[in-house]
Amino acid sequence: MSLFSRHTDEVSAELMTQGDVREAQKDISYAVIGSLITMLLHILWSSKTRNVESSGRDAELQGNNGAS
Repeated sequence: MSLFSRHTDEVSAELMTQGDVREAQKDISYAVIGSLITMLLHILWSSKTRNVESSGRDAELQGNNGAS
């Protein structure tokens, strides 16, 4: 990068990172945290819908068994 500019290496590095050297690590950390939260919410939501579906099926099965 500094081959094509008149800035020194230090100034070029400052411009590339915009003052935050750990920005890429923070972005990845936030992405991992967000994906873990999303997975947790998905597991909780899907378990609730499975419980509702299975309780409905159980009621149907009990109704059919009682009629026989």
